[in-house]
Amino acid sequence: MQKRLLAVSIVLALSACGKGKPGAPPDAGTTTCTTLQDCAGGQVCLNSRCIPICHSTADCAAGQVCEEGICLAPACGNDQQCATGQACINGACTTAISAAQVTACDITPNPAVVRASSSTRLSVIARDATGHALHFAGFSWSVTAGPATADQTGLVSASAAGDITVNASGGTATCNATVHAYAAVPSTSLRVLVINMHTKEPVAGAKVVLGSTSFSVATTGADGTATFDNVGSSLATDVHVFATGYNYTSFLQAGGDLLVPITPYVNPISRRSGFQGHMCESRSSDAACPAEGEFAPLSTKGEAVHLAFFGSSIPNSLLDLSVDTLVGPLHPVTVTLGGNTKTLNLPQGLVLGAGSNLFGTQDYRVFAAGGKRAAWGLGGNVSLTSALSALGPILQGGSTNVDIGSILPQLLLLFGKLQAGAVVDIQADAPAATGNGTFKPIAVPLNTALRLRAQPVSPTLPMLDGQYLDGVIAVAGALDYPLGFVPLGLAAGLAAVDASNHRTGKVMDPNCVAAGGGSECATNALPMKIAPENGGTEGSRIGIALLALNFGGLAAGSTTKVAVSGVIKALDKIDYIAPPGAPSALQYDSFLTLPPTNQVTIAQTGHQLNLGPNSDPSVQIYRFEIVNHSRLGWNIWVSPVPAGSVPSAVTLPDPSQFSAGLVTPLIDPLADEHAADNTALHPTARLLGLKLAPAISAQKLETFGSPVTLDQIGPNLAAFTVVQATVAP
Repeated sequence: MQKRLLAVSIVLALSACGKGKPGAPPDAGTTTCTTLQDCAGGQVCLNSRCIPICHSTADCAAGQVCEEGICLAPACGNDQQCATGQACINGACTTAISAAQVTACDITPNPAVVRASSSTRLSVIARDATGHALHFAGFSWSVTAGPATADQTGLVSASAAGDITVNASGGTATCNATVHAYAAVPSTSLRVLVINMHTKEPVAGAKVVLGSTSFSVATTGADGTATFDNVGSSLATDVHVFATGYNYTSFLQAGGDLLVPITPYVNPISRRSGFQGHMCESRSSDAACPAEGEFAPLSTKGEAVHLAFFGSSIPNSLLDLSVDTLVGPLHPVTVTLGGNTKTLNLPQGLVLGAGSNLFGTQDYRVFAAGGKRAAWGLGGNVSLTSALSALGPILQGGSTNVDIGSILPQLLLLFGKLQAGAVVDIQADAPAATGNGTFKPIAVPLNTALRLRAQPVSPTLPMLDGQYLDGVIAVAGALDYPLGFVPLGLAAGLAAVDASNHRTGKVMDPNCVAAGGGSECATNALPMKIAPENGGTEGSRIGIALLALNFGGLAAGSTTKVAVSGVIKALDKIDYIAPPGAPSALQYDSFLTLPPTNQVTIAQTGHQLNLGPNSDPSVQIYRFEIVNHSRLGWNIWVSPVPAGSVPSAVTLPDPSQFSAGLVTPLIDPLADEHAADNTALHPTARLLGLKLAPAISAQKLETFGSPVTLDQIGPNLAAFTVVQATVAP
């Protein structure tokens, strides 16, 4: 959602993948194989075994099911679908993890912050002797130092100020974390606590500025706080936080005790850190390839193309989706498929190959936010015909402009044949102070098939400036806060059109369209396949988000305005349903109404921000974002303007005027930058509206000690909107 060219790369990378080995090994099949030719007629080579094909479960051995033409052991979606003493791990019922297997653990977040007389929740991750995360919940919690108590769910309640040591014990492992507890402040004082959004560590040396025309300025101390005494409990004021090395944050008309999470600003991008891995073709002699990094033996004749996609978990919430975190930096790749050759700028999280030739993409690399994170992958094998169908518009096109709207649903039909994998509890390094960032080696095993099925039903599409949006993308993932959102599945559907080729509010079922259906496919159904939670994410809630958007806004060079309206449903679990059974329809609340684009502007001269009246009464808080060409961002949080009110005009300060005492001057993100030829490089802006469940006011979200704070909105985000704003000179 940040850069159109990068968004195209995401769509193509996510869409073009195909079949690999399933998560639950089949019980039948004794002949080993490396290709289809090693197997007898009526069999395929899957997971290095010759497996019978089938037309129905009656063709399979007892206890197996016929799924996509192959006899397999039933999968599972959660522990409740397994027998006593078993657990659902990587999509298969297997012996539950015993306490004896737990030899290490980590508590996250660590450190954490809490205000006296309030609570914060911690999570614990179990690991075995090899460092792999385990699906284990048998930990006991205790407070060994400091003024607090902890219950057996990891909820820590502070009674006074001071550092708190919290322990978690399970098996032979004991781990601890530090929680910084802060005293309450008088009602006449305004305190600002600034923390690193990703690591939760206090940020010292940040400039805290109160006011809009005349200013009071303070600097945060070692504990991350700046306090203004005798402000008055009834006085609401603008609060701005500017810190060198971080993106800026402002709260408009705020007051009281504020928690301000800020994200690191990294420039140049080469200073960012993350994860890296290596993939190879299973029959190659590549000595550098780990067992987890092999593509499976080909299961169907002609499946000569390998595709895989790797990324880092999305921290906090889907609002903070970073293209760089999701796909890694771009690099040029020369691809030859079916006689077509083209050099493409592809993300370094994408591995693409034909046979043993991986076009130089075998060493993948992704960015990650600092702190504990999860790495994930999706990939497998696909036929050359399918690959050409998916990549053809790019390989054969004369430009980077792609009609994303027409090809996306077709591409994503292949997505259900992927294999998934995750590696949980990896410490991502902070950006390098100088030089290049560090990329920790990982091996993500693509060992869990997308065997769970869900059927989200899209609400009526929203409109932007009187026109229905182009369609919907459905994204499923583990809500693994605070490690981040881990993708598990994807689908898409286009808006139906009327006789005049005008978009309607209905969405076409992509499976129905692929089967040759017409107007009867406008059912709003978005059937999708999802991987069971795996790699240590088991037990997390699952979020399925529907993102209504203008696909044209993703295309490079497009003049279509970026607009997204998303609704999110959080589920405790998804059950595996054996074919031919069908999943129940998932109903959603309506999409939030998008604001008219002409009501959201920011002027470079005078720094005047204009927001129209609230377009949807469900929105509880808005975030206005400014990003300059060097990717320095400024998030301005503001309460909704009541419907029927005149537009709100807010004057923002110039951050550069508060550089006194700083070694590195502050930068104004609203100022133009200039290229080597002196071409002006303008900033961009967008407006986000948030709806949370349970409902909570903007003032509560900003307040330290609130049950939901801005650094942990991920599990509580129910709906949001994103609209591109106009930046005037």
